[in-house]
Amino acid sequence: MKSLGNSITEAVRANLVRIDPRSGALTILGQIPQPPNPYGLTGTTGIMTYIGDVSAGGIYYFPAVAALINPFTFEIVDYTIYLGQIDLNNHGNGGNVTYAPITVLATCKPYLDACITAFQTYALNPAGREPSGGIQDWALSPDGTTLISFFGIENALFRLNVSDRTTSCLAGPASNGIYTGVTGVSTDEFGGYIIKMANYTDIR
Repeated sequence: MKSLGNSITEAVRANLVRIDPRSGALTILGQIPQPPNPYGLTGTTGIMTYIGDVSAGGIYYFPAVAALINPFTFEIVDYTIYLGQIDLNNHGNGGNVTYAPITVLATCKPYLDACITAFQTYALNPAGREPSGGIQDWALSPDGTTLISFFGIENALFRLNVSDRTTSCLAGPASNGIYTGVTGVSTDEFGGYIIKMANYTDIR
């Protein structure tokens, strides 16, 4: 998956691409449809590009968002997170995508709020640095049941159950401090998660 470009309208859209591992040549297969917009004229949608993982069966998972924006202050009033998936065995050049809303539990909402704010900041200034600290990396568990990430902005482990699309979040240890990030800086949140994962009481 690759962002269409660096303009405000292109940064939240993505193409499905194929890369030749030998030559590095990139082929654009087609544009991935945007997620549903339940908010009408003041709603906007976007695909969180550069983030995703593929199951052993060839299902590509990625996050997307729809947001209700205050047209005067540009404040995010409400949002819906979606789990997007494409069957790479029958990808339809990117068109065969399904979106299902993710249930954001109360314990996870502060972390996702920070992530969505960072995503909005990048979408409004896509020529700047890509946000650090959101759902920067997204790894599928070996059994294919859970998508795991690390929120560098809020220093938390994030997990998404693939089957029922519920979330759980667990605060990270204070010793993760050097790995936590803010919008627009360069950090290695997922590296921090790997290094410090032994400090979590429950990482399954």
